[in-house]
Amino acid sequence: MTAELALGTVAVVVVMAGALSVGQAVTAQLRCTDAAAAGARAAARGAPSGEVTALATALAGSGAVASVEVGAGLADVVVTAPVDLVLPGAPELVVRGRAAAAVEAGVAAGAAAGDAARRGPADVTAEVPPSRGST
Repeated sequence: MTAELALGTVAVVVVMAGALSVGQAVTAQLRCTDAAAAGARAAARGAPSGEVTALATALAGSGAVASVEVGAGLADVVVTAPVDLVLPGAPELVVRGRAAAAVEAGVAAGAAAGDAARRGPADVTAEVPPSRGST
């Protein structure tokens, strides 16, 4: 009877850890998608790439990396973030959220072009390094 109880307890703990890991992954995915959407809206309104990446990484959480591309009438933001799963020995999972927004008419010729000129022609993607060391 004790052996069955011990095995049952281990099974319950593993199932709970799996459920928590799935919850962590889903939450991180939603945060990345929401952060990318907020960044795309800001970029579409003409915010500089540095501000957009700072906004997106702040919303996505620690370890997040954001990239911004503005061109062809679209502002495209991609946010990735690592997820440390509860399961022991589980590999690090990286989730990704992407959003695009149409650049507003007054911004296309103004702020977005000015931002591109400030960055220079070769630097079309800005990235913010993770705030913690990678494993």
